[in-house]
Amino acid sequence: MSILAIPVEGDQVCDHFGHSKSFAFIRLEDGKIVNQEILPTPTMQNRHEEFPLWFSSKQVDAVIVVRIGGGVYKTLKQKGMEIFKTSPASFEEAVQQFVQNTLDKVQEDELVSCGHKHH
Repeated sequence: MSILAIPVEGDQVCDHFGHSKSFAFIRLEDGKIVNQEILPTPTMQNRHEEFPLWFSSKQVDAVIVVRIGGGVYKTLKQKGMEIFKTSPASFEEAVQQFVQNTLDKVQEDELVSCGHKHH
């Protein structure tokens, strides 16, 4: 069993993880979707810390993104979550790519700036 978190905009994977207004949580068993829910992104003071807490509460073990910033990438990895990259696609297509094992893991040299300064 795997639980995926995917930033979504409508039925598409959102282009930038941190800007997503909602997330699809997909539970897979034997390569088939057994549960799917789309939830609005909660208000967060510190997304780098709060995304991993939210995802941990949902028992997420893998995240599928188009782009992701370094801060949240590192905290998700520290919580044991794998981060996979997809090109812009429907989230159903991204799930199928995950099931077919055709997604690559995000590498640190592919991270994007999150657009704000860290102190």
